[in-house]
Amino acid sequence: MKLNNPEESALSLPLVNRQALWVYVVTAIGFVVSISFTPYPGSMILKAVPIVTLMFIVWVTLSGKLRAAMLVALLFSAVGDVCLEAGVFLAGLSAFLVAQLTYAWVFIPRRNINTLSLIQATVLVSTLILISGYVLAHTGDMKLPVAIYMTAITLMGLGAALHARPSAMIFAGAVLFITSDSLIGINRFVHPVENAREWIMVTYYLAQILLVYGVIFHQEAQKTKRG
Repeated sequence: MKLNNPEESALSLPLVNRQALWVYVVTAIGFVVSISFTPYPGSMILKAVPIVTLMFIVWVTLSGKLRAAMLVALLFSAVGDVCLEAGVFLAGLSAFLVAQLTYAWVFIPRRNINTLSLIQATVLVSTLILISGYVLAHTGDMKLPVAIYMTAITLMGLGAALHARPSAMIFAGAVLFITSDSLIGINRFVHPVENAREWIMVTYYLAQILLVYGVIFHQEAQKTKRG
């Protein structure tokens, strides 16, 4: 599979990937619009189906250690989804901690430091420090696990900001993931956010698909460069 313009060539994906992409979109929208009715039979499963679909896309598209790492990140994301939906917050936080550290492990070795990436990293880390301080001041006895998680997502965001081009999708995905998690923190520990769950899931689902396709398109771009 060769892409002439890796960050704009979704239509060039193999048919199986396009079909899986439709499954992702439909199930993600289905869960978001049904949030007000949760919990209902199968709601936890439906919440995780989009991420499992991304695992399938990764399985058929990537290979080697990169495929394994992305599968780990997505698997623990799906576990975290189910745990949070079941109301087991600490278990969900722990699962997403593994996911964030795995994404960081994927992104950081592929860094390419230049002016743009340094600006992205500076803005993102500075913003995260402000958000972390704001949320942590209200976390009480959850301060340590939340602080550890915020450190992990900072590493993920830093890796995404410094990622070698083409990386716009990866950076956008990281920003949206951080937005989603920040909304969780603010809504849970600081004050209620109107329509919080809907916004959390919209930004989260967008984040995950951007991260996955960002990695896929970057990998294809590297193959094209090598001829």
